[in-house]
Amino acid sequence: MLGYTARMVAFGLRELAREPAELLDEVRIESRAWPRYCDNNRHINNAQYFVLMDYGRNAWYTRTRLLDVILRERCSFIAAGATIAYRRPVDLMQTFSLATTLEYFDEDWVFHAQTFRLADDSVAARALVRTRIRNSEGTISLPALLARHGRDVQSPPISEEVAAFTTSGRASIGWIKGNDADSGR
Repeated sequence: MLGYTARMVAFGLRELAREPAELLDEVRIESRAWPRYCDNNRHINNAQYFVLMDYGRNAWYTRTRLLDVILRERCSFIAAGATIAYRRPVDLMQTFSLATTLEYFDEDWVFHAQTFRLADDSVAARALVRTRIRNSEGTISLPALLARHGRDVQSPPISEEVAAFTTSGRASIGWIKGNDADSGR
C-alpha cells in the first residue's frame, strides 16, 4: 500500500510538469512492461493492467488540473466497475502507451476509456472504467464539482459501448445484492 501510494504521488508530481490538458483531451503515458508487471508467461498480468489504469487516470486528473479541485474539495474517485478486452499481449520489456479519455459522465458516474497501444500503434487492450466522485457529504456529480470552481463542460454523447456497460453494471449490482447474505446494506 505504501509503495503504491508513494509511486502514485511521484507519478502525479511528474505529470504536473507536463503541459495541461482539457477535460475532453486524451492523456497519454508511455511505459515499458517491467518485470514487476509481468507474470510467468512473460507478459503484463491481468491485475497489473488495473494498476496501470490507475496511473493513467491519475495522469488524466493531474494534466486536466482536476486533481487541484479534488484535493481542495477533499474528494476521491472510487472505481465502481470496469470492463476490459485484451487483444494482444504486452510482453516483458516491450514499450507501450496508455491513453485515457473522459468518455462520458452524468449526475452519478464518470466513465473513462483507457487504451493500451504497442509501439506499432496496435491496440493491446481497451477498458472502460466507471467511477463515482465522493466527499464527506457523499456522492457529488462531476458537473457540480466543476461548477463550484468556475469550469463548465458538456459530456460527450453516450456511446453504445458505455450504454452496454451501464446496463451490464446494473445487472451485476442486482446480482450481487441478490446473492449478498446481508443484502440490507
